[in-house]
Amino acid sequence: MALVLSRLSHIIDRKASNRVVTRLRALLRSNEFYLIPLALVIGVATGAVVTVMSLIAQFAHVFIYGIPIDVRLSANAWINPVIALIAPALGGLALGLMEWLRRRWKIAPAVDPVEANALRGGRLSMRDSVVVSGQTLVSNGSGASVGLEAGYTQIGAGIASLLGQYLTLRRNDMRLILGCGAAAAIAAAFGAPLTGAFYACELIVGVYSAAPILAASLAGALTSQYLAGAPYSLEVQKVGAVGFEQYIALFVLALLVAGIGIVVMRASPAVERLFVRIPVWLRPAIGGLCVGAMAIVTPQVLAAGHGAMLLDLHR
Repeated sequence: MALVLSRLSHIIDRKASNRVVTRLRALLRSNEFYLIPLALVIGVATGAVVTVMSLIAQFAHVFIYGIPIDVRLSANAWINPVIALIAPALGGLALGLMEWLRRRWKIAPAVDPVEANALRGGRLSMRDSVVVSGQTLVSNGSGASVGLEAGYTQIGAGIASLLGQYLTLRRNDMRLILGCGAAAAIAAAFGAPLTGAFYACELIVGVYSAAPILAASLAGALTSQYLAGAPYSLEVQKVGAVGFEQYIALFVLALLVAGIGIVVMRASPAVERLFVRIPVWLRPAIGGLCVGAMAIVTPQVLAAGHGAMLLDLHR
């Protein structure tokens, strides 16, 4: 008798849950305004996940490199040379083996949020998003010169797409919700809601009149700040009057940076052709060794470089 009552209770609860979901779907389809509460939920969830990923990366740097918990890896003046060589190389080797296994098992490459929005109607695999975010954490956590932003946006968009598919949103709404996840991720990462919103509007959705995106961006930034505080504190010393000499110096600097950018762009295909001859599982390890060798000279090349940016601005 108890078993029958338990099953009946389970069936009733499931039917009630289905009715709630059905009503939610009807509301979301009736008016775009109801997407805003959903965007807020996505923003809070994404902000929390971004905070956790950031803390994991920082703890990895503390554990591997022995740095203080409150100092970013690229802001350190000195790093143990042996660890600087070994850690990024081992991280690269792990990524290389993952890529080798992916090709061996004939698994399709992960789809990024831009492609998902442009070609798949906002549909993104949560499994692929977790894998990409994990790979980004391995790269950054081992000290490679890789930011976590790609992992942030991938997991944020994955959360949004998962909710959108569960609620069977329309194609246009799915694309909009996917942008909400990406916007919340960038906003949470940098504490910059407007930056996150414009990022999603320009690169993901392609329109600028999306209130849910701004709502998700604000929710992501506020959630991250509530859980871990402001991600960056930019306090630049007061700048004096800018004269003719400074304008000339800035003009020369712009030309130099543009020239370096062109050289890097032209050199990239040559390096890629060179690495084609190397086994796929070994390529990231070699890249890690190169980063480690440069880190011996200046640790500012390690990880995302945000600590180095703050260090240089305060000089």
